[in-house]
Amino acid sequence: MKKTIFITLCLFLAFNLQSQIVSVTPYFPTVNDDITITYDATKGNAGLVGVTQAYMHTGLITNQSTTGNDWKNIVGNWGKDDPKVKMTYIGNNKHIISFNIKNFYNVAANVTVNQMAFVFRNVDGTKEGKTADLKDIFLNVYQASSGLLSNLASPDVKSQIVNNGDSIRVLLYTSKLCTVSVTDNGQQIKQLANTKELDFQLKATQPGTHKVLIVSTNNFETVKDSFYYTINKPIITESLPQGIEPGITVLSDTSVVFALYAPYKQYAYVIGEFNDWLPDESYFMKRTPDGNTWWLQVDKLKSGVEYAFQYFIDGNLKIGDPYSHKVLDPYNDSFIDEKVYPGLKQYPYGQTTGYVTVFQTDSPEYDWKITDYAKPKNTDLVIYELLVRDFLADHKYQTLYDTLDYLVNLGVNAIELMPVNEFEGNNSWGYNPAYQLALDKYYGPPDELKKFIDLCHSKGIVVLFDMVLNHACGQCPLVQLYFNNKTGEVLPQSPYYNVVAKHPFNVCYDMNHESPASQYFVDRVLKHWINEFHFDGYRFDLSKGITQKYSTNDAQMAAYDASRIKLLERIADVCWSENPEFYVILEHFADNMKKKNLHQKA
Repeated sequence: MKKTIFITLCLFLAFNLQSQIVSVTPYFPTVNDDITITYDATKGNAGLVGVTQAYMHTGLITNQSTTGNDWKNIVGNWGKDDPKVKMTYIGNNKHIISFNIKNFYNVAANVTVNQMAFVFRNVDGTKEGKTADLKDIFLNVYQASSGLLSNLASPDVKSQIVNNGDSIRVLLYTSKLCTVSVTDNGQQIKQLANTKELDFQLKATQPGTHKVLIVSTNNFETVKDSFYYTINKPIITESLPQGIEPGITVLSDTSVVFALYAPYKQYAYVIGEFNDWLPDESYFMKRTPDGNTWWLQVDKLKSGVEYAFQYFIDGNLKIGDPYSHKVLDPYNDSFIDEKVYPGLKQYPYGQTTGYVTVFQTDSPEYDWKITDYAKPKNTDLVIYELLVRDFLADHKYQTLYDTLDYLVNLGVNAIELMPVNEFEGNNSWGYNPAYQLALDKYYGPPDELKKFIDLCHSKGIVVLFDMVLNHACGQCPLVQLYFNNKTGEVLPQSPYYNVVAKHPFNVCYDMNHESPASQYFVDRVLKHWINEFHFDGYRFDLSKGITQKYSTNDAQMAAYDASRIKLLERIADVCWSENPEFYVILEHFADNMKKKNLHQKA
């Protein structure tokens, strides 16, 4: 009977997305093999480019690992000149090391090895070589009894954008002699018999999206590999439909319009669950006549379904929507307990990388119970600053409901929640913002926060939001849109962030608040939390950092700055335009004259 083995796309990705960073010979190593590891420092995060002495920090993923990142049999003393993991530099930013897997890792007889895991470093560990999204690197280890195996070494990505006339190198290795057949959108373009290697140049000539399928068979076993390539069709120039703003505009239960403000970009696709995360020609975005905004209407969606998607820009960048109300985080969502966030949508592992946006066309609205309540005067506020993570062991908005009487008994009439928008990681104070309009999921779903605010209002307590607008961190899509991964700096053409921070207290990336694009984004952020969640006020973190006047020390930064006053007044006016009774509180250790001016304005 013919035995057929299908290699899943997830396994294909697990190996090939990392093979560009690390390669191994032989191509299908078993635990008993002598192998050579080659690390290309220009790939992944390029963290060791220019380093001539690299070290390998490594371990194994085995049958005793509890998760896919649970390293066992770790080898290497971090930050030490450890000869056992010292690599040999062979030029062109490449490093090699050779060893026997079983002996090197001291593998016991009862242990099954599934993968080798790696992080590369310089001698003191201050520089690291990891994947492009700063994750560990893995290579598969095969069982001696494995049947026919294949390794698609090139291309090393699931899909790519190419120009008409480009050549794509197709390089495939198999573990046994077999017949290899290649088709492009169903048309056979190559076939070899009695071979263990396929190596040829595929010429891309037809516009559109192509699926290349490679079938290897030896009459007893069959394995399949595939990849996609797309030749862009001509860009359609068309104005945004009336009423469409940057972000996601819901037209009906089955239709939405995606719009991304991204000047200087060459092209963009919408990729997501509705097109298998591929840059399909049907999801090629239109461009507005001014060349600044990309947009696309997507129809035939299912009502009541949560969809995940991204923008795929210029063939090398995937980001969520900057105006997302909900995002999925591939690094931290798995650590959020079901009791904290019931039914949280799973991240599409193996389909894409980076944060993804989640939207739903007919998301039900919260039914607010308290819409009219007395607010204390500015001068009468008794504020309790509250970090949900530290205030409660289970870090749940639900549990906060039961603590309100405790806070009332303390005499509190205002609760200031430390930042609750999507921040990097779970265990954080929240001052490392990633998505400023999305609620971080570590404390619970949006309706539970809304219910908490509703209950506060019922007890005469106002709720303040600790707003961080002077900077954003590396997972912010507005940072990623204009970012040099090699230098770690914002690109000069960024309409949102400064290449060089304007003050000495900056962390992450400093926002340019005089830019019209930044001002539009900030206005959307401010209005969202006021209107969607009924917050009563903002405490603006490091408000004296909202400036474009350059300073190198605290004295310069704190000096009178009329342009900064104008920026802060503009922000306050936006808040008051939505709610005339809104509290505007500044963390503002600056010149006394400026503080008096701002106080009088408030």
